[in-house]
Amino acid sequence: MNDKIDIGKKLFDIFSNNWNEIFLFDGTENRKITYQEFFTYILKFKEKLEILGLKKNDTVCFLVSNSLELVILYFASLFLGLKIIPVDVEKGTDEIQEILSLSNFDLLIYEDIQINSNKLLVSINEFKIISTDLVDISKIESFKKINFDDVFLITFTSGSTGIPKGVIHSFRNLFESSIALNRFFDFSKNNIFYHNLPMSYMAGILNLIVLPLVCESKIVMGNRFNLSNMSNFWEIPIKYSVNTFWFIPTILELLLKLDRRNDGIIYSQKANLLGLVGTAPLNSKTKTQFEEKYSIPLYESYGLSETLFVSSNSYESQKNNSVGKLLQSVELTFSQNNEIIIKVPWMFKNYLNIDSKDFFKNNFYLTGDLGKIDSENFLFITGRSKNIIIKGGINISPKKIEDLILDFKFIDDVTIVGAKDEILGEKIVCFIVPNINFTENEKKLINSQVVKNLGISYHIDEFFILDKIPRTVNGKIDKPKIREKFNLH
Repeated sequence: MNDKIDIGKKLFDIFSNNWNEIFLFDGTENRKITYQEFFTYILKFKEKLEILGLKKNDTVCFLVSNSLELVILYFASLFLGLKIIPVDVEKGTDEIQEILSLSNFDLLIYEDIQINSNKLLVSINEFKIISTDLVDISKIESFKKINFDDVFLITFTSGSTGIPKGVIHSFRNLFESSIALNRFFDFSKNNIFYHNLPMSYMAGILNLIVLPLVCESKIVMGNRFNLSNMSNFWEIPIKYSVNTFWFIPTILELLLKLDRRNDGIIYSQKANLLGLVGTAPLNSKTKTQFEEKYSIPLYESYGLSETLFVSSNSYESQKNNSVGKLLQSVELTFSQNNEIIIKVPWMFKNYLNIDSKDFFKNNFYLTGDLGKIDSENFLFITGRSKNIIIKGGINISPKKIEDLILDFKFIDDVTIVGAKDEILGEKIVCFIVPNINFTENEKKLINSQVVKNLGISYHIDEFFILDKIPRTVNGKIDKPKIREKFNLH
């Protein structure tokens, strides 16, 4: 991508083309806001931040739940040239304090939480949407004055070691990555996106705020997904005619198990709906069951907080168990052990708290994911390099075992973890969620199939039965938590 996109001009055009159109619906508060109103409140909130003493290159942390005000504050910060660090309000207090200590922030905007800090703290209640005179369309010329290459967003990822890493991006990275993905889907004014992911994580910012804005689409804000609201998941999407969803595998699985009503099924059969899937691997059983139940085609994609969007299935080309074809300008290769190594034009700038040099080789990012590309250029994720189990000197892929076990109808969920063993070096430990009374017979049946299909080295050494497998907010299996709980080292 040699020619830089003029983002200021693009945003100017987006707002001028849609000035009186609705941009955001707040389904939880029954509010709606046009592009003109959105821009007006951006400038109002920017003024409030300036009154608080903030200036270009200062850092503001947001410890705030999903809200219309939070979206506006993100863009007010962009106009002021601030660095923003969203922090998930549902994290534990120790982890929140750890992230805040790493952030070196100038201002913390918070809600209903006690924080020990000698920095400037301001309640989100100071930022309210109230009736005001709307600005003239000529004001959007100010988009052209923003430096979109400056540091804008820092999101923290958990990391396999448990130490959070602050991933630094410019707004340009988010914008250009969104444009690259949209070449596969051609989203437009006709698309109405449903936002129910945390706005403190990359998927809640890139996938469901920046991408819809870039595509001149509408956003409907619903409740952040959790167990308690899966039974009435479809209420807000139906009310606001949502037709575009970003699912994570956890949401798909919860809907299959907990959605006992027919309104979602009836709605999805009548409407032309689209389901995009990201943040964690999607197993083929879940995909098939969901598409059969709801008649919504699912298109899995692949990306990381560091690389943003990398690949995706699309209307034109898709393949089961694949994460699709590479987006334009993405370069990808593999190491000797099949680790995926990536170069993208929208690569993150650095880590906030650790040196990023160890994560690159010849300007290509070492993803830690294992994969392959088939003869039709579809990318497949086959596992994690750091999750490889070395049993008796043999490299074992946990994902191969997990995929095989999920074919058993009496298994709802599974994960495979390696644990130290004095004789083998590592042994294979299987954590499963069965839907029947699980006995020794089922263990023998599983192991016979594992050995038959994968070989004797893949024989499972130990089983644990769980009610559910712990996952992170993005739907990824929380293996560090499993290791800690079961004392596996």
